[in-house]
Amino acid sequence: MYKPVFTKDGEKIGRVSQIIFTHEEIQGVVVAKGLFFGKTFVDIEYIDKFTPNSVLLKINPITLLIKRKVFDSEGRDIGVVKRIKRKSHSNELQAIYVKKGIFSKEIEVPVKDITIHKKSIRLKIAI
Repeated sequence: MYKPVFTKDGEKIGRVSQIIFTHEEIQGVVVAKGLFFGKTFVDIEYIDKFTPNSVLLKINPITLLIKRKVFDSEGRDIGVVKRIKRKSHSNELQAIYVKKGIFSKEIEVPVKDITIHKKSIRLKIAI
């Protein structure tokens, strides 16, 4: 346990804090992101392999989009992703919720209107 967990792109997202299994079959792992950053369950379906030193995922978890900067199609800073909407408990994104500041209104943007880049998100529309 406590092995580092890496995404498909090689980004470290935390450490294994628990292995969940039933009847000798692994269901997934719980990944701790740090003392104050919570934990996330990763289903076995999304795990590529367990190595002696780490756990490698088949995916880039969409939860990593939270806190990314968002720009509209004109290059304007719209804010940051505050939360995501996904299909059930899958890694399939349906929408992002963007907010600029404490007093600003949250904007829902459907997945068809976004392009995900390495460190930011660009909308296909102007806001």
